[in-house]
Amino acid sequence: MKIKLPVFWIIYAVSAAAVFGINIWLKKPGGNLAAAGLGILILMARREYGIIQQRITFVGALACVAVMFLYFKQLSPQIALGLGIIFCAVYFFSASSAFYLNNLTAEEGKLNDRRDKLKEEKEGRISSAQLEDDIFEKEIKDIRSLYEAAEELGSSLNLGETTERTSEILKKIIKNNFKIPLEEINFLIIFKKEHEYRIVQSFGYDDEQLKGNEKAFVNAVLKMGGKNQAHFYVPDMSKVPSENGQIMAMNKSMIYIPFIAEKKLLGVLFISGSRVNMFDTKQVDSIRILSNQIALSLEKVHLYEEVEKLSETDSLTGLYVHRYFQEKLETEIKRTARYGGKLSLVIGDIDHFKAVNDTFGHLAGDYILRTVAVILKNHTNELDSVARYGGEEFVIVLPDQDKEKAHAKAVKIRKEIEKYPFKYEDISIKITMSMGVAEYPGDAIARRSLIDKADKALYRAKEEGRNRVIRA
Repeated sequence: MKIKLPVFWIIYAVSAAAVFGINIWLKKPGGNLAAAGLGILILMARREYGIIQQRITFVGALACVAVMFLYFKQLSPQIALGLGIIFCAVYFFSASSAFYLNNLTAEEGKLNDRRDKLKEEKEGRISSAQLEDDIFEKEIKDIRSLYEAAEELGSSLNLGETTERTSEILKKIIKNNFKIPLEEINFLIIFKKEHEYRIVQSFGYDDEQLKGNEKAFVNAVLKMGGKNQAHFYVPDMSKVPSENGQIMAMNKSMIYIPFIAEKKLLGVLFISGSRVNMFDTKQVDSIRILSNQIALSLEKVHLYEEVEKLSETDSLTGLYVHRYFQEKLETEIKRTARYGGKLSLVIGDIDHFKAVNDTFGHLAGDYILRTVAVILKNHTNELDSVARYGGEEFVIVLPDQDKEKAHAKAVKIRKEIEKYPFKYEDISIKITMSMGVAEYPGDAIARRSLIDKADKALYRAKEEGRNRVIRA
């Protein structure tokens, strides 16, 4: 601990006076050598101060000792020389000690600075390691979420169920993993069904708006992808010129991820945000990884439905097969019985089809069957079911239609077939069809009975001259 310079002088003065007084009282002048010792102590203490203060202390201590000896007339050349030597030795010792002490103090300061820096670096590294550990833990959690989502998606073979699960998984990841409020997000899942792309799942959009402008939305999204069909992220839509007007005006940022399988575009995941820079790079990568699993799931569903469709449809006409027709009719009868209403069945047979095969060949007959199938499909709606019943026989299941409406529809189809210009290898072929109509529950309440009633009505149409529709 460094003591201030005046304090040293006070201590020295008091100590010297005490020694001086005691010596006079005891009449021992020689004892004043002790006062010289005090001067030496102050001389040693001088190393605590600056250069000027050190010199003043040195001269002052020397002067005080000299005064004491002169007062008692005890100072001789020998004593003066001895004291000088002692003072010089002490001065040299104290100066050397001060030099090394200063060096040690400087080194100690450097070591303390180094220690503080190391401490800061250590704390910084610990903090950085903790941050990296938190980030790594979050990434593991996100990867685990994606893995669980992939497992969940892979368990379904139904398109509706798959897209619904995909929607829920997307919402969960955006809300929990990305910490983005769902009200700031919109997304569309577009999938190719048969020969066109349809919106199979949506979130954040008005259902009525989508329903009335589905094709416009689909075309706008597909147009953004262009021919490249690679995933991309647009953080600020205002910097991208849009040709789609109000359809894309609501989007401030967007992610476009195509579902590709065997170089074919199965569909698109389109995610948009209500503000710019909605997503960061890691979030986009996470969605892209998830989209790969979505694409695989959709491809599996697509293949499964294709196989199912092949097992349910006739390879020549593309209509449902006899087995599917029987199951569908049974299902519709049960539904009608449960909820009420009526159901009609139409059975049709191409007139003189054997003569067509015999005259023009079986390839011509196949052409006739395919064309008639197209006419039947074109004159029925999505709720109706058209199937190939036998060789040249066809059936139509008409839910929620009574016998009169079914008869009118059958007459329209018959007339369309009659006037259609069938032509095979430049040879015109005249084709007509006879039909029978029966109604549930008016004509029959069981599947087999209903088919039998319609078949008998068809038989009567044949007997009465063909090319006509008869009600049961």
